[in-house]
Amino acid sequence: MLLAGSTAVIFAACVVCLAIAECQSNPLTNNLLAMQVPFTACITSLLRVAVVLVGACLHFKPKTQAVFMFILPVLGAYFHIRSSPYLISWMNYIWGGLWCGLVYTSALLLALNQYEPEEPWDYEVPDPVPIYRANMTLGVLYGIFPAMLLGGILSFVVHRWQQRPLKTLQEAQHLASGGRLQLDAAEALKAVYRFRSPEEVELLARCVRRFDPVTDLPLQEAIALCGLVVQAGAARFHGNPSILLLQAAYMIHVIKDTRAARTQLQLASSNLPGVIERYNIFKALEELKSIRETGDRGLDLMAYVEFQRNFRACVKAHKAALLAQRAFWRSVMRDNLKLSDMLVAFRAMEATEQTAILVYKRYCS
Repeated sequence: MLLAGSTAVIFAACVVCLAIAECQSNPLTNNLLAMQVPFTACITSLLRVAVVLVGACLHFKPKTQAVFMFILPVLGAYFHIRSSPYLISWMNYIWGGLWCGLVYTSALLLALNQYEPEEPWDYEVPDPVPIYRANMTLGVLYGIFPAMLLGGILSFVVHRWQQRPLKTLQEAQHLASGGRLQLDAAEALKAVYRFRSPEEVELLARCVRRFDPVTDLPLQEAIALCGLVVQAGAARFHGNPSILLLQAAYMIHVIKDTRAARTQLQLASSNLPGVIERYNIFKALEELKSIRETGDRGLDLMAYVEFQRNFRACVKAHKAALLAQRAFWRSVMRDNLKLSDMLVAFRAMEATEQTAILVYKRYCS
């Protein structure tokens, strides 16, 4: 028993450490399960481990087991839907649906264990217990998918509601670009929007994940809005290590300013960070070190990846222009030629040509 308990503790510690280690600082990553919130990753991992342990260790007390098997998924669904930890939005909706489906099935398990119909005294009357259990099984079969859909919709609504402050920040950005608002001072940044927590700053900073369909790079408007969110969060939570780490990640991966990022990491180290923040600072410093070591080479890995991305963007724009030209000449070669079809094809050819020229000027100059 002691050996099993020790193994369970070691297993839980390994799961939590791996969940924290898999948190990524890059806001532009394509990893489907990437998240930037170590606290939520730790909580959800502990809840999953607790579900496994309760299911394996409390089989001799089914009623108590059913109670814990219901409480733990409810907590997991609450923490997940409230925090929306994944960087990719639709992954939050899927996991919210999965958690709500688990809540639904655990609720049926709780009802099945806490209440059972009494057996009849008359043996000619059919026993209601098997019928009740069969109805519960059918309830799981027919109710799990609506419960998951409802959970996904709930996660979508909560996520959209949490992103409402972006409208206020966008209005402030437009006023500042028009010269009607000054956002240079910290007090002015604080007055734009009063963040409730550093987690809210991280959630709103995901607005940078708006990519150009042609170049697959973040839009300049999204980069500027993310910079405003990060600056306002830094003004609101001055000296907070998690906000300084968010600033450093923005400087490393979005605007490519490694010197300013190193300054932010030094500030984060001097503001009494916790264990998780220290680990994230260590990862960021190692990443900066690898960037500096490979920066003197002719074509390092990061430069090669950037070159491949630019090359794919140019090939994509060139292919679209060629396809538009082919469509135009195909429309001209028809026996029954309509002027409207030819004009539509000609306008599409001109639009793709202008897009290709812009891409060439941006990446080949």
